[in-house]
Amino acid sequence: MPTAINQGIKIFYQVDGEGPPLVLLGGFPGSTADMYDFGYVENLKQDFKIILIDPRGFGQSDKPHEAAQYSMQLFVDDIMAVLNQLSIEKCHVYGHSMGGWFAYGLAKYYPNRLNSLIISDGVPGYGDPELIREVLGKFDEFVQSIGGLTAAPKERWLKNDLEALAAIGDWVEQDIQSIIQLVDTVIDDIRVPCLVLMSNLPEDSDEFKLLNKTAATVPHAQSEEFNELSHLELYFRSDLVLPKIKEFLQKINDT
Repeated sequence: MPTAINQGIKIFYQVDGEGPPLVLLGGFPGSTADMYDFGYVENLKQDFKIILIDPRGFGQSDKPHEAAQYSMQLFVDDIMAVLNQLSIEKCHVYGHSMGGWFAYGLAKYYPNRLNSLIISDGVPGYGDPELIREVLGKFDEFVQSIGGLTAAPKERWLKNDLEALAAIGDWVEQDIQSIIQLVDTVIDDIRVPCLVLMSNLPEDSDEFKLLNKTAATVPHAQSEEFNELSHLELYFRSDLVLPKIKEFLQKINDT
């Protein structure tokens, strides 16, 4: 099982395909296996070297149970540990939901390692700590209730280490203001091409405002709204999302 080490924590990763490196980062509470189930790997590996990473607390990576073992810097350094082990200098990055937070974190701490960013509903909001507590309080019921999600990812999500997820939730609760501030301020400094994917978010939400700021502020950014999709559907309905992703990446590769 391929792993990289960041401050003693084992970070699981997989590599599939050939071409320019493309990192795929899913959201809470998923794992690298989602990218196979939802069709991302199969549809992108012909043109890209896909790097799939389980950040700490998720999937097959180590899962600390203390909130102090989670921070934006640590999550970002988990990703960099993998890229450095693979000798990848620059890459495209896709991040959905919390995976998008980490993509902004890469833009903050390692901007010279990026070729482009794809942000899929990937910004924090002040309501996130309460939402995470709510989800974890009835986790089995939440997972089983997700319409359109097939049996395999449901079964996998139900095997999550809930103590680790609770520790991540504690980190979010403690740091939500600084996480939002990091995203809000780094938007002004992003200079790589950026694709913003948006679900049917309320227009008065923090997430909607930050995603729109990204689309309006980053030079030559593109945005695509999927008003018929929920936040989770924007992740697993790759049949609708992937054409936009492939078009965006192809345009970059052709320039």
